[in-house]
Amino acid sequence: GRFYPVISGVARSINYYPIGDEKAEEGIVSLALGLGKYIVDGGQTLRVSPYHPTQVLQTSEMETALSETQTRFYALDMSHVGDDFKVDDGFNIKKLRVKQAELWVKPNGANGFSQILKETSSSGYSYLYTDDKYTFNTPGEFLYAWRLFYTKGLWIFLMLLGTGIFLLCNYKTTGEWFKFLEYDKKYWSQASCYFGKGIQTIFDNAVSSDGYTKFTIWLPELGAVIFTVAALLYGVGRHRSMYTAFLLVYIIINTGITWPLSVARYMTCAVPAFIIAADFSERHKWTEPVITATMAIGFGICFVVYFLGRQIL
Repeated sequence: GRFYPVISGVARSINYYPIGDEKAEEGIVSLALGLGKYIVDGGQTLRVSPYHPTQVLQTSEMETALSETQTRFYALDMSHVGDDFKVDDGFNIKKLRVKQAELWVKPNGANGFSQILKETSSSGYSYLYTDDKYTFNTPGEFLYAWRLFYTKGLWIFLMLLGTGIFLLCNYKTTGEWFKFLEYDKKYWSQASCYFGKGIQTIFDNAVSSDGYTKFTIWLPELGAVIFTVAALLYGVGRHRSMYTAFLLVYIIINTGITWPLSVARYMTCAVPAFIIAADFSERHKWTEPVITATMAIGFGICFVVYFLGRQIL
């Protein structure tokens, strides 16, 4: 069998995103079916204000409820614990679909389950255990699947499509799919390398280059890398693992080049870094004027230098 709590929760004393008449000091609770690991790992939970328990945005509309609520949960597999016991405390944790949960409902209840459940002899409750393969049986489930595709899967598909079109253009123009790599190396002295070497190149040029290129190219490059790495380190354990994993891979790919001339531009597209920075400034209010002033000065310098006809990267 399986073991898991009917509900787990993580409570926070401050609600950083109050909605309607909620107040930040009233706090917020994240609730989920199954083990609390699902919440800590950044799963899709139900956010509830203890002072406004009936005002749950995620269940306000059917479409929102289908797309923004929990679909998976963690449980302990107890069927072979004695035989398969390991030192790893997570050896028997299973990630399951909510549809596979054991549901307890009152007989003849208003939820529509009672007609397909067997009534227990003494408790007055009905029990359902499902372990079948997931199928889309209702219009709501089809709607959820479609929502999942166009909010997540579609964008992954578009990234692959864009890369495919770029490679196809290479093939149609030169007869080779990866001809651009040859051109990068021949005309730009560009090639792949260990990302640490790329960062080292940026640092060396920021220290040793002359005044103009130092301030217009290499110091901004170094600052962009420091900012993104700092956001990555701060985000670990505080934000969803998908954000920090994306940043880690993004940094490795975009600094793993022998001539990292455009790293600062690349880092402006590291969206999770700015999400994490926004959270940091929300938690530390004193940083907001510092960040605002720094960005204003930086944009002002770029604006003036650009209209003077000088190079800005």
